Amino acid sequence: MITAHDIRQIISTLPVGVSIPLSDIQTAVQRGYHLSAEDLAPHTNTRPTNYPLWVHRVQGTLDAMKKSGQAIHDPLTHSYTFI
Repeated sequence: MITAHDIRQIISTLPVGVSIPLSDIQTAVQRGYHLSAEDLAPHTNTRPTNYPLWVHRVQGTLDAMKKSGQAIHDPLTHSYTFI
């Protein structure tokens, strides 16, 4: 199962100081890690969403990076700039 550490390692290969769309970050994670069946399962059964666990983990990792000053989020363009 993918972890925040795995996601951070993949993100570390992305350009710094460049705005990167969330979809490109998610594609990099998909290509950079062999996702398990557990990763592909819905992240929760209590909400009306059906996105997979790995997407939830990517979002959590990006949020932590934003809070720690390692990334800047642009909500208008759904992109991140890594510092």
